[in-house]
Amino acid sequence: MNEYEVTYTNGQVVEIEAFYRGVHEAGVRPISAGGDHSITYPIFRAIAAQWFYMGPSGSGVAMKLVVNTLLGVGMQALAEGLALGSKLGLPHDLLFGTLAKSAVVAPALIGKLASAERSDYTPQFPIRLMDKDFTLILDAAGNLNIWMPTTAAAAAISARETASGPEEDFSAVVRHMEKAAMQEDWPSWD
Repeated sequence: MNEYEVTYTNGQVVEIEAFYRGVHEAGVRPISAGGDHSITYPIFRAIAAQWFYMGPSGSGVAMKLVVNTLLGVGMQALAEGLALGSKLGLPHDLLFGTLAKSAVVAPALIGKLASAERSDYTPQFPIRLMDKDFTLILDAAGNLNIWMPTTAAAAAISARETASGPEEDFSAVVRHMEKAAMQEDWPSWD
């Protein structure tokens, strides 16, 4: 059937499927890989108009960390902007609707914005996986002596939301920030 024998554990398959299902449902069609190009080349030619060969084994994982840095930090920035807009008294539908049509919200987050507007945090890309990726990202940054304060802040919020309850989508940080905006006491940023 398949001339290439590739085996995965059930956990790996679930994580891979969950990540790409969430990204796919957001309207993004990412394809990245490293390793044996003789295997990936015909697959990518068949399914993608645009794709990127990342290099030797491990390069696809490295690119995934870069992509998920932007995805996770972008979601946190969106969550904070929504909390601010809400606290400033902007009408819910106008706030979400305007952002959905603006150029400042990444295409990968538009679907998440629509789900958050409905308070639907059904896991497509589970927050525990975003949390895991933030850990991998910050570990890699630490090993490379790269300071990533924005990513560290987003990771801390993600970790809190992961620990707070049932499995939800990584966009649940929107609800987390909306609740936090209702608090009266905030830590000083000084």
